[in-house]
Amino acid sequence: MVIKSDDGEKFVVDKVNFKNQIYDIDNLIDIVSRIENNKIKKIIENQENDQEFVKLKMNNKFLEKKLVESQNLINNHCGKSNRSELCNKGMDAIDKDKELLDMGEAKLENTKMLHDLLLRNKRENKETFINQIINENYADIHFSKITYNFTRFDKEKNKSVLSSKSIICFNPVLQKKYYDLWEEYGRIEEIQLEFIDKKVCEYLAKF
Repeated sequence: MVIKSDDGEKFVVDKVNFKNQIYDIDNLIDIVSRIENNKIKKIIENQENDQEFVKLKMNNKFLEKKLVESQNLINNHCGKSNRSELCNKGMDAIDKDKELLDMGEAKLENTKMLHDLLLRNKRENKETFINQIINENYADIHFSKITYNFTRFDKEKNKSVLSSKSIICFNPVLQKKYYDLWEEYGRIEEIQLEFIDKKVCEYLAKF
């Protein structure tokens, strides 16, 4: 393919090594879903590693162990006519530990409910967000990533061969919202194209 500029330059595009990779709404949704899912995984990880949450679980396990020990003291030392000191120790501790454990379990359950509520909201928001992206899209193709090389002839017909380069050709009808989404989630930015790049997009990107 030959492209000529107004100032007399000529560019010969090598179509043998030409590549055109097309990106559409499905590609965007895949990226958005993966990143949003990773955000949710990070929230779960932070919840599980939250120091207060971990401390609460450990304390409840400690109280459960104490209850078993107190019950064993009662079982082994409270069956006689005269209550031994060990029996009294078990009797004194068991009611208090039961109360503390009940409080700890209630607090743990409440924390889990708050965690679950946060995750449910995040998942629902993700689904709403993705559905909105799908429903508001009307461009079949969002952009083409074109890789090509070319030979340049200047006004004096001096020849120079340029190595392979990649450019992003955005669909002219793509809404700004999707430019922003590709930049945020795909790190694909719209950059100023050179003359030859614009012509390659114009002639070879199939929108």
